[in-house]
Parts: sequence; C-alpha cells; structure tokens
Amino acid sequence: MAQQPDAAAAAQLARISHGSYGFKGLKDHYEDRVDAKHLGGLGLWFGVYDGHGGEHAADYVQANLGSAVERTIGETIPGFEERLGDARETAKRRKLAEGTSTTGPVLPSVREKEELRAIENAAKEADARIEELRAVGYGSPELAELRDALTNRRRWLDKASKKRKGGRDAGAALSTVEKAAKQRAEALREAGAKAAAAATVNIDDARWRPAIERAFLELDDAFLAEADRRKWDDGSCVCAGLLLEHARKLVTVNLGDSRLIIARGLGALRGTIDQKPESATEKRRIEKAGGYVVDLNGVWRATSAAGVGFG
Repeated sequence: MAQQPDAAAAAQLARISHGSYGFKGLKDHYEDRVDAKHLGGLGLWFGVYDGHGGEHAADYVQANLGSAVERTIGETIPGFEERLGDARETAKRRKLAEGTSTTGPVLPSVREKEELRAIENAAKEADARIEELRAVGYGSPELAELRDALTNRRRWLDKASKKRKGGRDAGAALSTVEKAAKQRAEALREAGAKAAAAATVNIDDARWRPAIERAFLELDDAFLAEADRRKWDDGSCVCAGLLLEHARKLVTVNLGDSRLIIARGLGALRGTIDQKPESATEKRRIEKAGGYVVDLNGVWRATSAAGVGFG
C-alpha cells in the first residue's frame, strides 16, 4: 500500500483526543504495550497488547500489527488501491479548489511581478550609473549625459515604486510579494496533503473479518519464526479498535482475554467477546488443535498433550 506522509498521518491522529495509562504491578518489568496510529484509507487504529511471560511479543505486535492490517486490507479487497488513489486525488483537488476560492492574500499576477522586477532593475541600473559618475571627471560631457539618464531613471523609479508599494524600495516590495505567494502555495500543498491523508474507502462489513484474520495469522507466523530464532518464549493478547469516522463505525478486534469496553455517559457496552478456555467455542477450538482445557483451582487453563500450559 502506498505510504502517506508521516506529518499528514500524524495530523489525522491528532484530531482525536486519546491517551493511555499502565502499570507493571508486582512483576519485575512492564510487559504490556499500547498503540495509536492512522491507517491510510481506513481510519484510526488503537490497540492494547497484553504481554505474557515477557515483552517481546507485545513489542512485535505493537510495531507490526497496524501495518499488517493496512496491508492485508489492500491486498484482499478488490480494487482497494485504485479506489483509495481516486479518493485521495479527489479530496486533494477539492481542498485546493477551496483554498484558491477563499479570502486570503492576493497573489500577484505575472504582469505585476514583471513591473516590480522592472523597478528593481531600474534601481540597479541607477546604482551602476552612480558608480560610473564617481570615475568621471567633473564638467565632462559624459557627466552631463549620465546625470540626465540617472535623473530620468530615478523619477520613473520613484513614481513606479510609490504607485506599487507606497514608496517602498522596489526590491523589498518584490521580495515581500514573492514570499507571500510562496507561503500561500506551501499552505495549499499542506492542506491538500492532509485532505488526501484523510481520504477513506468504504468497505463492506463482511470483508473486514477475513482480511483482519489474515493479518493476525501472517503476523503470528512471522513472530513465531523470529521467536524460534531468538529463543523467545513469551506471547501477547491483543485488543484493538479501528475507528471509521467517515462511516461512524468501530471495528473491534481481540485475541485472548483482553476486553474492549465502549463507554457512553454512565453506561458501558462490551465491544469484544473474551477468548477464554472455559467458553464452549474456545474449548472446542483448543481440543480440535490437540490441546486440553483443565480447571486448576477454579482457573480454567489450556494445556498441550505434553502438559505445557499455554492459556
């Protein structure tokens, strides 16, 4: 997926007030991680990654899960990249059109710039004449000719300069006008980039789950390979939400027993279903994979045939 400018992505994330707080409890070190980023063409991604037995998995998920979701959406949704490109171009053009039609500093026309440059050139020529006068003897014919030329130049320069910029130096007037034009053009470019970054593509609800499941499975395989190479033996739960502002929707995701809660006023709504061994659906999944679910002093645990607990 084409990457958007970091500044534009950061500007999208900054529009939403968000924060996080965590503490390590009785452990020697903090194993959990949080995530907040803008996914191009999709929305704002917020995640909490609950590290188990270490922080390597949580670090890996924090660094890669958001981009993995962004990538798999682009790869599994037919025509997504083309639709996103069109949406960004349309948003950019619309913003640029708004910028050029709104009230702001009046940009100089080509003719006005040419006039200012002519004034500045006249000033330079007059200065050159002055230098020549210093090298000419007093009372010579050359002196009279130069004096007349200089006088005419100065008269025209003063008149033109006063007409254009209230008597200010022509060089300074030209510099001010060109600087204002450059600043306006840069502001329009930034506004266009932000508008393009905010562009989104509507996705059918039924397509979210397979795309996000693929991102999780691919990331899990990649982490397991890395963990095997580095001799890591920790894991991480995942709880995340993708806020689709344009559609006024929240896509929720969880893996493990971390829970997403939606608060509204004094009420609360569960946004995810806990993935715990004691649930019938999860118990069947574990047993189908060759594991077992046991009750250890009132706490349900998933374990392998070798007796190694993993949940």
